[in-house]
Amino acid sequence: MMQRLPDDIVWRIGMDYAPDDRQHVIEKVRSVDRQWLNVGSAQFIRSVLILADGDIDTVDRYVDTHDDDPRDVIMEAMARTANQTFYGQRPFEGYVGELEKEQRRWMDQIELVNRFTDVNTVAGVDVAYWNDEEGQEWGACCIVIVDCHGQTVAGTAHKVGTVGVPYIPGYLAFRELPLILETAADLAQQPDVFMFDGNGYLHPRHMGIATYASFSLGRPTVGVAKTFSRLKGLTYQMPEDRVGAYTLISGDDAVYGAAVRTRAGVKPVFVSCGNWIDLETAIKLTMGLVTMKSRIPLPLREADLATRRLRRAEQ
Repeated sequence: MMQRLPDDIVWRIGMDYAPDDRQHVIEKVRSVDRQWLNVGSAQFIRSVLILADGDIDTVDRYVDTHDDDPRDVIMEAMARTANQTFYGQRPFEGYVGELEKEQRRWMDQIELVNRFTDVNTVAGVDVAYWNDEEGQEWGACCIVIVDCHGQTVAGTAHKVGTVGVPYIPGYLAFRELPLILETAADLAQQPDVFMFDGNGYLHPRHMGIATYASFSLGRPTVGVAKTFSRLKGLTYQMPEDRVGAYTLISGDDAVYGAAVRTRAGVKPVFVSCGNWIDLETAIKLTMGLVTMKSRIPLPLREADLATRRLRRAEQ
């Protein structure tokens, strides 16, 4: 059975289907058996998604009824797209317009308010990359859940897989999210909040990885970046050199995030809301999880260490 879907397939499912339908579609196409190696199961899945065009019942019908030779489905999809190149074969740089459209589609669903009462667990999310000797890029994702009260590890999950989406500034979520979602699915329990090594609202379209991932994870999210993303028109002042000091990052009459001094004598981190949390709470949550060992909150530190170990073991 297909264990990990190619990144472009996961991305297309995310583009075409509502959050409540995505997991069903992913599980359905994963059921495609490897016996179709004569044409390639991934090519069949891409064809089904072209023909379904966002209709979940059509996906079920094609997968359930074509259990012998799927070449007719592929030919039908090729006829549907005429001379257009299969989306699964085009470079992702050609999709920038579509990626921006997808980001803008979710912008009005960002809510910078607390959609919870208590936070007992926070999961740190980290992804690391490397290339093998043949030039194939790989990614390792680790998610570490930390108990906020005892500051102890309460759960972990990890995944390793090939990476099919190159780095495109402003569209990091489309590169990292497929592997993150597969890793999150393996967690024994879901955390109250996901914390990302990256930005959320601090993004040209307020759609950094922390924000975009929230719609698939269904949980409040926070972005904590180690470096400042220099966006046009945004300014901030360096916070005072004392623990807990922060200054707002603002521009265009909006607050994008905050530069937060988590420890004295070290560089600040840059906190932004992902979704379903307000900035004040995101800052307090970040500060409450910082230890004397690092300026980075504990969930992200643990995830970073785990990812480094995993990458060394896989290389």
